[in-house]
Amino acid sequence: MLRIPIFAVEERSKDRFQINSFSLLYSQILARLKKLAAYNGDFKIRNCFLTVFFTHIIISKLFKSSMMKQFSSIVFCISVLLTFAINVNAATLSVAGESANVGDEVVIALTAADLPTEITGFQGTLEWDGSLIELQSVESPLLSTMGFNTNDSEKLGFSWGDFPGTALAGINDVILLTFEVLQEGRANIVFTNSPVVVEVTDGAFAPDVLTLNNGFVEGIDPLPVELSVFDATATGNAVRLDWVTDSEVNFEGFEIQRAIDGVNFNGIAWVNARGSEAQGAGYSHLDDEISMNTSYYYRLKMWDWDGTYEYSEIRNARIVEADQPVIQVYPNPAKNRTAIVFENFSDLTNDPVLTTLHDMNGRTVQFVEHDMQDGINRIELNIAGLPVGLYTITIEHAGYYRTEKLVIGNW
Repeated sequence: MLRIPIFAVEERSKDRFQINSFSLLYSQILARLKKLAAYNGDFKIRNCFLTVFFTHIIISKLFKSSMMKQFSSIVFCISVLLTFAINVNAATLSVAGESANVGDEVVIALTAADLPTEITGFQGTLEWDGSLIELQSVESPLLSTMGFNTNDSEKLGFSWGDFPGTALAGINDVILLTFEVLQEGRANIVFTNSPVVVEVTDGAFAPDVLTLNNGFVEGIDPLPVELSVFDATATGNAVRLDWVTDSEVNFEGFEIQRAIDGVNFNGIAWVNARGSEAQGAGYSHLDDEISMNTSYYYRLKMWDWDGTYEYSEIRNARIVEADQPVIQVYPNPAKNRTAIVFENFSDLTNDPVLTTLHDMNGRTVQFVEHDMQDGINRIELNIAGLPVGLYTITIEHAGYYRTEKLVIGNW
């Protein structure tokens, strides 16, 4: 409440007392302006400006001295400049948006930013579609005495009060809501004014201006199958494939696919699903329709009952003749680095092992000269930055010549 001092003064001292009275008045105004500005509320800044403006008009009418009018005009202009120099960004309340599989739980945060210097009250209501998500728990890690109304399965009321106030500078997660995703679809989480008006109050018990951003939970169908293991192993004159699933939901089965270039795959077998959502299963397949000294690449095409499918990662294996040295390229497919691993050849000589990497057009993109050692030998290839595609590795040593395929991917 602004009070205008009125003094009974003698004529000879009128100007001096008018100036003193006017200075006191504007000291009150500017002090209130400073206090209100600290809360960053648009409507507070606007009201303070209007107070200064109308007070200027009143003073101009009450005091006839030209000196007083000039003084009033100067202080008014300063007040206007101070008012508009203040940051008037409104406080913001935002609900996060997250995606989660049907049946999973997800935590959604209600975040506050640019709150007043000290808040004394915080209340509001959130609503959502209860057929898509179900509230499991709610808490306020910063305002521990906040109360929640969870009587309605599709609505949350929250309310908190404290005096003289609590400081929440910067950006804070004020409320954390844990939902269970019931079915596929987007459940919007929105602020509502029924039954509680969304507001934040400050030390002057004035509601702050708020920008409200709604959130959501996006429920998505889980993958039809969760694959935990998939291996391809050369055994005898065949390649054995082994894989394990953690869970299978509405899942039909596996199409086993094979390629000799790591790119062009064809189906070679089908295996029916036999796992469940609660418990997966183990599977195996023996591929004996292969040729010696040839690298084979395998992947699983995993079919759901609704006709959708996903691919597994690619695995490779190679069957070599008994009198041929065993050479492995691992990892393959690869992204940034791969290695050629082999034991020393039976006809060990002092000649170096020459390794050349060719692209699909036959051009040499890398050459490595390696001195043969007893035991396991390892030749590292740095393939970072090479284009995705199929490459050929040639290995030469003392008249021995061998080629291997390498797939470079971006996964």
